[in-house]
Amino acid sequence: MGDLAGNELSLANVTLDPARYLDPANGPLSSQAKDITDAWNTYRSGGRPSVQVNLNGTRPFQRPVNVTLNHPAAADDISSLAYNDGAYVAGTDDLSDIFASIITQLQQTAFNPVTDAMGEAATPLTYRDPIGRYMTVREVQGVELFGTTYPVTENADGTYSLPSREVVNPVYGTSFNLGDIKVSVDTGDDGTEELTCVLPADALPVRVETITVDGSGNQTDYTSNRGSVEAQPFRLHYTVGFSDAVISNGAVDLTRVDADYKAAHRNADGGVDFYSNRYSAKGAADAEGPDSTRTVGDAMVTFAPSASNRFYYFQANRPVYGDGTEGELGEGGSVGTQLTSLDQIDPDGTYYVVVDYHRQGSARIVQCVVPFSGAELMAQDSVEVVDGAVATRIGSPLLGNARWAAIPKAGNPTGTAEGSGRVSTTKELAGRPLADGEFRFQLVDEDGEVAASGTNGADGTDGTVTLSPVTYTQPGVYAYTLVEVNDGKPGITYDDAVYTVTTTVVDDGDGTLSATHEVAGGEAVFDSTFTTTPVVDPVFGVAAKKVLVGRDWTDDDAFDLVVTAETEGAPMPDPATVTATEESPMGTFGAVTFSEPGTYSYLVGEKAGSEESMAYSQALYRVVYEVTEDEATGGLSRSVSVTRVRSDDGADVDEACPADAPMEFVNTYTAPEGPSTPGEPGGPGGPGEPQGPGTPGRPSDLVEKLPEPLKAVVVPVTGLIAKTGDVVAPLLPWIGAGVAAVTAGALRVLKGSRRCKG
Repeated sequence: MGDLAGNELSLANVTLDPARYLDPANGPLSSQAKDITDAWNTYRSGGRPSVQVNLNGTRPFQRPVNVTLNHPAAADDISSLAYNDGAYVAGTDDLSDIFASIITQLQQTAFNPVTDAMGEAATPLTYRDPIGRYMTVREVQGVELFGTTYPVTENADGTYSLPSREVVNPVYGTSFNLGDIKVSVDTGDDGTEELTCVLPADALPVRVETITVDGSGNQTDYTSNRGSVEAQPFRLHYTVGFSDAVISNGAVDLTRVDADYKAAHRNADGGVDFYSNRYSAKGAADAEGPDSTRTVGDAMVTFAPSASNRFYYFQANRPVYGDGTEGELGEGGSVGTQLTSLDQIDPDGTYYVVVDYHRQGSARIVQCVVPFSGAELMAQDSVEVVDGAVATRIGSPLLGNARWAAIPKAGNPTGTAEGSGRVSTTKELAGRPLADGEFRFQLVDEDGEVAASGTNGADGTDGTVTLSPVTYTQPGVYAYTLVEVNDGKPGITYDDAVYTVTTTVVDDGDGTLSATHEVAGGEAVFDSTFTTTPVVDPVFGVAAKKVLVGRDWTDDDAFDLVVTAETEGAPMPDPATVTATEESPMGTFGAVTFSEPGTYSYLVGEKAGSEESMAYSQALYRVVYEVTEDEATGGLSRSVSVTRVRSDDGADVDEACPADAPMEFVNTYTAPEGPSTPGEPGGPGGPGEPQGPGTPGRPSDLVEKLPEPLKAVVVPVTGLIAKTGDVVAPLLPWIGAGVAAVTAGALRVLKGSRRCKG
């Protein structure tokens, strides 16, 4: 400290001992202490203070910088301040760098691009897509986020919900609730629909660019998550088709279409154009120039950026110049004379501001001269007079580079959504494997004539549809609709989606023509569902009969006969337990419903009781259902066989049972013998010959394979179970297992297929 003087000493004193050097009782305040005190008082009263400090550059005190504190309005709430907690050496030669580093760390605190000035989550991104007139949203299929597709559930009020679960954003590690993504379809007074999707800020799949600067603001390091984390786009999958209000006998009835609409959308061939989404922004300026009449879509995304987002708002007072040249400063970009009065700004004039950019891969700050129109500056209240010169207002929008309403995407610079430029048509079938050529598709021209047709590939080819070639003889733009032909096959729910295909034919100049095809939305996917007709056996297997030997039945007798599934996932009868009594020694199990083909194996046995002198039946019966499918009708049929695999005394057997004979379980009661009259005791006998160890009994294979619950319930401890083929599921005879018919939903199957329960 003894080697410091002047401003450096004052700043060091205030920083290291603020209690002393910010207290006027200890002497006159330095200019630095006064600035800090004024800023603190401004902050305590709810204002937004700024402190001007001098950062050490190539020579001492080269450039002034305004450091702004963006705190909550509540006084003394400093919990969100980015405190610097680094440790620094105390060598006097390093003090200037120390203070510069402290200020730099406070300035460069990371921020979320869509948080508000309080540091709390701001309004989420809201995507709005007005649907074309006479069109309707047929289905909202799900959302795709970070490479995973999540289904949605349609609610009665027209909204769609996602499951409530925590999802981690792999781009920057924050988590959010998937259920916070909201999708809705609203109908306006004119009957048109608008699809809305609300996306939380933490779910944004943005790029993360990390930049480190030194005390002078020069970039020293740059890192990006490009390549390490793939920022896939957020996708909302939905289909649009014609409204039922204009459909008659499966086709559009133009008599139901408003005359003004037909007049406004009549095409060159006399037909009427319909749009899946609304395109009404004619005359919007785009990359082709401000006078372009290109039609752009009405879909838009809105969000509220953070006030501290330096990409949207000015964070410092930047001089405004009356003349200049757009471009990188010193590399073609230049500025002239700074304005001194707001009266100098003409709404039709162009003015220039120097803005700092951190260029990717560069180790320095790039200063660019950005043009603004006078109307932009005045309309946004973006300028003010500071120290006798016109400058940008801190917090005003930085809109200099938002030059066009729509800019066509050239190539794929972000490595996200892909497109081949050709007609991409895919057939997907939920419910069973997709067979080659079983669905037909047609490309229909504006006259209603079939221009091309094709069929789908099998499951192994991802269901790709190949259409027949179309011959063109002259350049031009041709419009088609792509539809699926409803052949009325049993069990099939066909997709009635209509896709618009635009073909552009150009003259290559060498005597040949080339054609490119574009599907509205990028890809045509036709989804169908195959639903089998379930088959029901009203009585599971055959009847079960209880036989009691050794005594008569009593009113208290009750023996439980139970069914357990050997085949994992097999449907169960309801009820799956029969209780045999004196009044009803024979009974039947409940109905069982099969919704898909296959082989289903079950075991039927008796639950062991605890009555003394009663030998409970150890019999087991295997009931096997063979369920087959009729591909032509989609229906199922069944056959059943019953085999006795273990006898009442536990012996292994393999006996086929007649279809009309019940499964019989015999319990044997042995009455206990009465006490006998004791005789005279005999003398002690001689010692017998020593005996070798006996041969231990070997449990049967089935006993070892059965789960413990079944062994404990069905088999007495000393019993044996005959060998069987498969491990069976645990038998819980005291719980009745129910089944229910399930109707298949419209599952999206991109590769392969799986069966849906009907």
